[in-house]
Amino acid sequence: DNRLGDLAWIHDLRIGAHERAADTLVNLTSSIFRGKDAGAPMDLWENEQVMSLAKLSNKLARSKNPDSALVARNSTIIENSLNLVEAQRILQEDDLDGDGSEAILPPDELIVLAVNKINSSRDVENIKKYGLCGLAIAHATSSEDAIAMIHGAATIWEA
Repeated sequence: DNRLGDLAWIHDLRIGAHERAADTLVNLTSSIFRGKDAGAPMDLWENEQVMSLAKLSNKLARSKNPDSALVARNSTIIENSLNLVEAQRILQEDDLDGDGSEAILPPDELIVLAVNKINSSRDVENIKKYGLCGLAIAHATSSEDAIAMIHGAATIWEA
């Protein structure tokens, strides 16, 4: 049971180890807030909360060590993750039940959802909104995987 280890970021914040706290938060993949079973995946709400805490910790870490490669890497991961949460919320605004308990969709599924929304919409403003969401999703995919990013963007443009 890694739940205690998953909460180490609290101690790191308390002692001023903001870089380590942000890194711990960025690397969390299982639920820590909602009292779920150990290893249960995070939902949309929890992912947003964890990434928001990581963003705050990372900003404090940047103020102490502005040239840190870890801080720069975490900053990119955090912003991409928060962008994916927001894009999913926009794409599923009619389908969400409001409590944030929805499963986090992987970027490739979000791209498919964006394309489906674009193709099914008749409202120009919604088509623009879904298109921008799709492009944001493509951009938020792993920066190391340029092919996936290009493919995602091309898929949106084709829609």
